[in-house]
Amino acid sequence: IRGIVGNPKLPFVYGTISPISAQYSVNVNKAFLDIFAEGNFCYMIDMSDGTLLDPCHFDAVSTDNLGERMFDILKDL
Repeated sequence: IRGIVGNPKLPFVYGTISPISAQYSVNVNKAFLDIFAEGNFCYMIDMSDGTLLDPCHFDAVSTDNLGERMFDILKDL
């Protein structure tokens, strides 16, 4: 995406997948951590304590928490 928009410093903000989610994967979680460790304008939000609405999706409380934390990162950039 950074190449498409021509901005190598475009921030990448993402949340992890809760380990209680049916979509959780050790390999994906490791990739999230590796991307974050590289830096490069990447910002990871740990959602390991997020609560779920169903086997795959965060509930309203966790979704709101994720959104607020993303906003806090972006407003400071």
